[in-house]
Amino acid sequence: MFTAVADYLKGELQVTSEDFLLLEKMNITTKEKYEEMTSIAKGLISFMEDLQKKYGEFDPYLKKIEQIETNVTKKEIGKWRD
Repeated sequence: MFTAVADYLKGELQVTSEDFLLLEKMNITTKEKYEEMTSIAKGLISFMEDLQKKYGEFDPYLKKIEQIETNVTKKEIGKWRD
């Protein structure tokens, strides 16, 4: 009788131990995935900073183009009125 109870308890403890091992593996996998996602996010942040810097460098040229476009449009309208 005591042997059966001991075997039962041993089995329960083994199942619990296996559950904890599975949980540990899941936690490790999750940690690795989050580390990968963090690395990707850092790369995207760096890319966006570079892109914003480049856009800032082009901004004066874009404003100049808009100014030229406005002047050309005004001159075209002036030609049609004359």
